[in-house]
Amino acid sequence: MAEPDREALVRGFAHLEKHLESVAAFGLPAVLCVNRFPQDTESELEELRAFGKARGVETAVCDGFSRGGDGSLELADCVLEMLDGTDAAPPQPRFLYDVAQSPEEKVAAIARTVYGADDVAFTASAKKDLDAVRELGGAGLPVCMAKTHLSLSDDPTKLGRPRGFTLTVREVRLSAGAGFMVALTGEILTMPGLPREPAARRVTVHDDGRVTGLMQGE
Repeated sequence: MAEPDREALVRGFAHLEKHLESVAAFGLPAVLCVNRFPQDTESELEELRAFGKARGVETAVCDGFSRGGDGSLELADCVLEMLDGTDAAPPQPRFLYDVAQSPEEKVAAIARTVYGADDVAFTASAKKDLDAVRELGGAGLPVCMAKTHLSLSDDPTKLGRPRGFTLTVREVRLSAGAGFMVALTGEILTMPGLPREPAARRVTVHDDGRVTGLMQGE
């Protein structure tokens, strides 16, 4: 935004607060890092600091994009100070689920605790996928969620901190080699895996503007 908008900033606090709650659910301390943009004002940064202070969370402004390493020192110092202030034994994370739980229970734990969903729905196709995962011996693996980054829900139009929603899982894939299963939600698309030799290394742009190497055997 080119102009300061305090109301928009404050509306976004609900989303930020949910993320802080999610970190707390794992039993770990947090530092609130503000990725500063050139147009951000001091008054807006103070609003963020006050938000963090009210919740017992240290806030650090990171201005690395504009100032390089010097702009990241505040964040580094804040993290180091927090680490130095911990007990001799570092806090151990609390995991959301036991891998021995069913795939449905593991997905539900993530959806309710991290995303704030009321419920989880598996499509008929996803249920068939889960049957296949079980047959292949993958039910005891951790879950990787594939979800839009634009919302805590699976609907990219639901901004802020949506409530009262059901997370829909439409597909479940087993990544046996990687050691996890992937639950795909909403309309999310996944990136294809790259070959050992990326095709881009075979592409050449010649001085006359011709491009070769786009097709195999070319």
